[in-house]
Amino acid sequence: MDGPHNGETGRVAIKSYLVPSYSVTLNKVSSGRTDEVQLVTKLNSKTIAQSSVDLQQSKEVTNKFISKNGDYQITITCLSEP
Repeated sequence: MDGPHNGETGRVAIKSYLVPSYSVTLNKVSSGRTDEVQLVTKLNSKTIAQSSVDLQQSKEVTNKFISKNGDYQITITCLSEP
């Protein structure tokens, strides 16, 4: 899957017959800090998972959530490379 690169905003659609299509956005945090990123996962325009990470502490930011019927735990991890 092609997704956002470090310092960019982008979207990745995950398509599977098991789960709906989720939109994922990796953003620089709006405060303007270049060493902090935020990962937001949306389903039908509703935010279902959101987390941020300080890139000085970790290069990975992860969202975890359960599918609507509770059958699947879904994990999305983005790696921000230097």
